[in-house]
Amino acid sequence: MCGIAGYVGSASKETLDRMISKVRYRGPDEINTHVSKVDSIHFAHSRLSILDITTGQQPMLDGDNVIVFNGEIYNYLELRNELVSLGHDFITDHSDTEVILKGYAQWGESVLNKLNGMFAFSLYDSKNKIVFFARDRFGQKPFFYSHGKSFVFSSELHSLCEHEEINPVVDKLSLAKYFAFNSIPAPSTIFKKIFKLPPGSYGILNLEKNSLSIKKYFSYKISEESMSYNEALRLYEDKLVSSTERHLRADVPIGLFLSGGIDSSTLAYIAKSKLSQELDSYSIGFDEKSFDESSFAKLVANELGLKHHHKVVKLEMVEDLISKIIPLMDEPMGDSSILPTYLLSEFASSSKKVCVGGDAADELFFGYDPFKALGAAKICSLILPKLTRKWIYKAIDYLLPVKHSNMSFDFKVRRFLRGLQYDSKFWGMMWMSSLDLSEINTLLEENYSLEDLFHESGGESRNEEEQLVDHFCSSYLPGNILTKVDRASMYNSLEVRAPFLDNELVEFSQRLPRNFKYNKGRTKFLLRDYLKSKLPESIVERPKKGFGVPMAKWLLNKEIFRFKNESQLLNKKFINDKIHMHRSLSENNKDFLWNLYVLENSFAGKYL
Repeated sequence: MCGIAGYVGSASKETLDRMISKVRYRGPDEINTHVSKVDSIHFAHSRLSILDITTGQQPMLDGDNVIVFNGEIYNYLELRNELVSLGHDFITDHSDTEVILKGYAQWGESVLNKLNGMFAFSLYDSKNKIVFFARDRFGQKPFFYSHGKSFVFSSELHSLCEHEEINPVVDKLSLAKYFAFNSIPAPSTIFKKIFKLPPGSYGILNLEKNSLSIKKYFSYKISEESMSYNEALRLYEDKLVSSTERHLRADVPIGLFLSGGIDSSTLAYIAKSKLSQELDSYSIGFDEKSFDESSFAKLVANELGLKHHHKVVKLEMVEDLISKIIPLMDEPMGDSSILPTYLLSEFASSSKKVCVGGDAADELFFGYDPFKALGAAKICSLILPKLTRKWIYKAIDYLLPVKHSNMSFDFKVRRFLRGLQYDSKFWGMMWMSSLDLSEINTLLEENYSLEDLFHESGGESRNEEEQLVDHFCSSYLPGNILTKVDRASMYNSLEVRAPFLDNELVEFSQRLPRNFKYNKGRTKFLLRDYLKSKLPESIVERPKKGFGVPMAKWLLNKEIFRFKNESQLLNKKFINDKIHMHRSLSENNKDFLWNLYVLENSFAGKYL
């Protein structure tokens, strides 16, 4: 796991040094650069040494080709053997970086279809006069770029902005998307003329023409196949065991993020019982009981005989925590669970360089509450006209008392009814948005449509379930979950791996019949059935909790959360009203206010 940065064009060597120094925490073990005057190539790499520690340095050369690579290729051993059989000679001992280089020499752009891992890389092909850059299927690793007179790229936005040609100007539509998605979906960023390479995409920079093309090589789409339930259980275990085995390959000890939910608990069971791996497990808890999962994590650890480490987050820690994290955030991201994820990463990084976690199982196997809500939403939309739904929402919003506990009843009801004001293809998006459409337009003093805000999410889905899956997999997973984990872990020089995003397991989830995912009100149906004879029922049948924090209550603290409200791009009265309504307990505006606080205090905030 590493930081990468570079540019093709004119700038000083000091520019390259500044760019890579901004992401040094992603790879504190060593920094190296490569400069080629022939095509004005400037590549830099900061390394977190995990695999082939002795001979895996970057930038890495294969003849005249050069690569900088951030990530891990889990099937590097199998690909290396295949390439050796095809006549390729390897210089390194067992570097996955060299596998990409040799794979590109053999298969060209199609090497991407061979790679099973998380990655972002930039590769200079001197013979064909191109720069080939790519990002993994779901966007576990980031890749920012800008193309003008020069082509500039980096793992993080603030590093990119060290280049002299970059002039950060806030994009107002991106601000609107931020409050709609709680993140900014690729290819947009908070700034005009700066982009994120979308997940499952690659780019080709033609050096002779200075032309750039972006292409998609992977999209997650459901393609159900007929299979028996017993066959599905067998395939699930086979894929999960092989995925976990691949994700535990490293030259350093590996730990486990353990929440006590079924996803991380399943990984703990597989590692311990099927692979005989001894893992240290790590968890974070809260003194606010409705958010605390620590008893479940301890139960799983005791059941499996894991060496468990636990830490409690208290309110008095929050001010110091946000003062450390938010200034590091280059682009605002509104998932407040970055706070405990940061603490968990900091906690684990004191003894580990790598951990595995249970991310992505909810997206791939229908684990979230909106999958439950779809049935009720369909019934309501059939029997209640849209105007009636609107009046019911207004009445409930007025009459139902506001609570600030975790996923309280009133919070769920309000979000459910708010979503029903819109067409069914927007239900899931509006259930998760921090503001409704009219509020976003009031805040930005614009007249955006839902299509303006959400055109990156949805595509050609055939029904509401597929629409929701597409939103979760194409937007929420890469923009919120994976971004949160990447930043929180990398700020602590820790690599976090997601076995549920292994290629084989993902492809299995695409083929799995949906009634094996959600059945009779039971989310992650197959996953729970697989685990029920292996761990206590209190773990297997736990409802989805999420790695939330008591943000609604924390935001009542005026000493910790001081809002600037100085931007000319945002409606000051609207913001003041939202702050007042939250702190008078008239509304629960935790998502919007946290998004706003992050925006104001992140790197991007200075350009508002």
